[in-house]
Amino acid sequence: DGQKEDVGIRLDSVTVAQGIIEREKEMNLKEIDYRVCDSAMYAQHDGPSPAERMMYTTGGRIVLRKVPKDRTANYNEILSRLNPVRHEIETENGTKRIKAPTLFISTNCTQAWRTLPPLLLDSNNPDKGPGEKQEDHVYDELAYACASRPVLNTIESRVDDEMFEYEKAIKRTIDPYSTV
Repeated sequence: DGQKEDVGIRLDSVTVAQGIIEREKEMNLKEIDYRVCDSAMYAQHDGPSPAERMMYTTGGRIVLRKVPKDRTANYNEILSRLNPVRHEIETENGTKRIKAPTLFISTNCTQAWRTLPPLLLDSNNPDKGPGEKQEDHVYDELAYACASRPVLNTIESRVDDEMFEYEKAIKRTIDPYSTV
């Protein structure tokens, strides 16, 4: 597309929202009802925030859920998903137990494969994940997506690897955006 890497195209939020809707139509995507954003999208500087303008422009099709900007917590959410979890899978021969990560990146996510492997941890604070001055936009997207739906990581919720029951754990999770 002729764009330089790691350089924004400097569009206003209304134009971005219209472009998202246009691309979703081109791709024959049904309505997407779960979108996340950096808390900066809700900053108001003399008028509605970018998130509000995107919602108004699209007639409510684009509604962004604010995720806290906490690099350490968000990095830990990614690590939690890379740590293999025991799953039980029904097969023709009965139940099979496997350990697998809960985060998968498909081969067609070309920008993820291009930008994630070379990221380096912050040399002063490695617990917060990749340091500054790197092309980390895809990483941030991934971190916000993971942080918007935290994994269970308490001793009580994980119990013993042998006893872990995935379906029961999922039922115990709480959706912070639920209206029920």
